[in-house]
Amino acid sequence: MALDRSTILGASDVKIEECDVSQWWGDVVHIKSLSGVDRDAFEASMFEGRGKDRRENLANLRARLLVKTLVAPDGTKLFTEKDIRALGNKNAAALDKCFAQARELSGMTVDDVEEMVKNSEEVQDDSTSD
Repeated sequence: MALDRSTILGASDVKIEECDVSQWWGDVVHIKSLSGVDRDAFEASMFEGRGKDRRENLANLRARLLVKTLVAPDGTKLFTEKDIRALGNKNAAALDKCFAQARELSGMTVDDVEEMVKNSEEVQDDSTSD
């Protein structure tokens, strides 16, 4: 049976999972799956500039994703964009563990990131061939 508009828009598809993080003196943190809007914003943040001046921006990559995905048990975000630097200064092992789970929960793979970089390089090549 094919899904219709109201079924798709009415689906409760947000997932929240626990992640054990001993480095932060507690049992668990909660990680929420990205919405399409949040994933697009995160992916766009991986690049700066336009055209031939476009370049990768991997600074605080883990913290940028976790700001969008670390939540209270009720789904309320714990951090804002202003917290990226402070969160990025936390234990790298804890950040890695949460980052990996957030990526997986949101359907993002390492191949997705590599594909974005490849496509960005191709756009740069096309823009400089005039």
